[in-house]
Amino acid sequence: MKIRLVYSALLATVLALISGCATPQPRVVYLANNYNYSETKPLLEKGPNTIKGSALWRQQGGGVVTCAGNPVALVPKTAYSSERFIAIYGNDMAGTSAIGNKLLFSPENLEYQQHMLKTQCDAQGYFTFENVANGDFFVMTSVVWSAGTHNPQGGAIMKTVSVRGGEVKNVILAP
Repeated sequence: MKIRLVYSALLATVLALISGCATPQPRVVYLANNYNYSETKPLLEKGPNTIKGSALWRQQGGGVVTCAGNPVALVPKTAYSSERFIAIYGNDMAGTSAIGNKLLFSPENLEYQQHMLKTQCDAQGYFTFENVANGDFFVMTSVVWSAGTHNPQGGAIMKTVSVRGGEVKNVILAP
């Protein structure tokens, strides 16, 4: 029975490759740091700061696409999140990640996904996080559009932001 299942999976992979329908396999990233809620918790508490901004991506033809309607996350900057962002974006300061860049993290911690602040870009591509604690954060969203019939372009975009002492910080996310 086990041999038959392995053979079936192998056959499906070969057929997908032959037909050109193979989807890229995710790359596994082994993290040195474990998620630590005690690092994250103080950055999730209410604070005196505001982070507002916009996200946009200039197309090759010169048009501009925004994050309108897309979710925006404010992720506390910790050893664990920094390591993840470096794997995704190549650094932990600012960057983009193209559509189709699939990563699996090990160890994965589902609590990490729940311990971030979230909002949504408005119709013009603007977002606001109010009552943000003093500290360092990643702000991230996606800017995606289709060219032709089914050719999505763009991707995820992020930037590190620091706030302290009642700041109102304006951030522009752009490649």
